[in-house]
Amino acid sequence: MADNLMFSNVIYDPGTLYAEWTATIPPHFTGYQVTLTAGSASQNFETQVPHITINRILEPNVGHTLTVTMMAGGRPTSQSMTVDLITAAPIMTLVDNSGTTVRYHWTAAQGPNVQGYVAILTQTGSSIWTVSTDAATLTATFDRHLSSAAAYTSVVRATNTDGVVLGPPSETLVPLTTTPADPTVAPAGAQMIVGWITEANPKVTSYVADLLANGASVGARQAQGPPAIFEPALVAGTIYTATVRSAGTRVLGPWVPPVTGPYADNAVLAYEAAGRVETITWNSSGSITYDYEDVANTTAAGTAGR
Repeated sequence: MADNLMFSNVIYDPGTLYAEWTATIPPHFTGYQVTLTAGSASQNFETQVPHITINRILEPNVGHTLTVTMMAGGRPTSQSMTVDLITAAPIMTLVDNSGTTVRYHWTAAQGPNVQGYVAILTQTGSSIWTVSTDAATLTATFDRHLSSAAAYTSVVRATNTDGVVLGPPSETLVPLTTTPADPTVAPAGAQMIVGWITEANPKVTSYVADLLANGASVGARQAQGPPAIFEPALVAGTIYTATVRSAGTRVLGPWVPPVTGPYADNAVLAYEAAGRVETITWNSSGSITYDYEDVANTTAAGTAGR
């Protein structure tokens, strides 16, 4: 690459190659010759400005290069630079919006010259956020809360080491930002039943429910609609909570705040010296304490909680 020539952006979108560069203009400058090479075939273009748009479909499994040469007196000079193009797109497999983070997952772009990726999260009409990874890292996380009142899009592109060259974008996915309503969790014999109100959003095709025992996941269940049925080994004194999220094609929406289920019907009885029940405690939920005036009569009972 010549010291007075440097690519600043080389971007391929399907059917369109755009390149721009910086240059120090020499005496007798008459323009640039731009050469697009695909395998053993090449085609020349000329431009007077330091950028060019070439309308071509570039095959993803063929090596492509772009060369810019300065011209003086209508002839090419020794001042030139060449860059390897990226013409293959990664495949986005999942956009997981947890409510506090947005995590992308994708498969590798299969063409040559891929040295990394840039994940792009766009809020329509507002902000653009990016996360860059190396070629071996096929996930990216944005520490973002997405508003349900805004619109967002998600793509990932392959790039080279310095980020100047961008390959075509993956298919654009639209993150889910809404949640199902009114989640519930309740026991039914040996089962725990998680319910919710479904969304009207046509992009929602199913739901994922998760049951937690004292904050630890028992295991998530996917369902087309409510309820989701869990069969954990119910343990007395355990606080069971549940959460649910919407799912679509390769997208997951935010979890709703966990809701608490009822306490198990398990009571612990404490006795006073005369053998009478003094206190009944229902797990962690509350208790009742008895005061006796004499052996035969109960004069007061006080309750707490429950």
